[in-house]
Amino acid sequence: MKIALETLLGCLLILASCQQATSGSGTSNSTQSLTVESTSSSTYRYYNLSTGNEVADSASNTWDIAFNSATGGILTNGGVTATSLASNGQGGVYYSGSVDFDSVSSYDVSKFANAFATDTTAYVSTDMGSGPVTSTLVLNQMTKLDYDGGTGTSGDPYTNSGDAAVYSGPAYYAYDPTTHGISVSSEVYIVRHGDGSHYSKLQVTSMTGSTADRTRVIKYANF
Repeated sequence: MKIALETLLGCLLILASCQQATSGSGTSNSTQSLTVESTSSSTYRYYNLSTGNEVADSASNTWDIAFNSATGGILTNGGVTATSLASNGQGGVYYSGSVDFDSVSSYDVSKFANAFATDTTAYVSTDMGSGPVTSTLVLNQMTKLDYDGGTGTSGDPYTNSGDAAVYSGPAYYAYDPTTHGISVSSEVYIVRHGDGSHYSKLQVTSMTGSTADRTRVIKYANF
């Protein structure tokens, strides 16, 4: 009877710990690698991080992260991206505060209380070597390191109120207008999947190719 009682208590403790984990944090699973080959195109390629497969239908919440070869941009399935694609995606991203992939072992869903964890539209200014150019882009916390915040007035970067919060964490790559070289920052991000209920940690480990033709290698692990 004593053995049975101890077994029962053990099971209850395991159950409680599992319930606690799913309420707001999780432990990462095995590390996976994804190589996004360049398409020499400005179109995005959409991926499901649970399966590691490319998703053909962007108008669904089955994709979690999207990559653009021409711009180097990375989108999540949430915010203005989800609205524009009519995907009903509940995704997002935040910077984990670390460049050590293995040290990031859990996530905190409270981070997503910040509305700018999802994709947003902003005016940004960037210098490709021939002077600053202002344009309207869809960005999130993984945006390029050397975007200029601007003045926040109409026609200048950050016209949307509070857009600077999108850039609160270091971005995943930088472009050198002098050498035209690209370097990744190795920042680790927590990505919320398009379904709104699953999460991954993600790190871009390399980015190669010309400014209009980029291939990236991504390391990630699902929680």
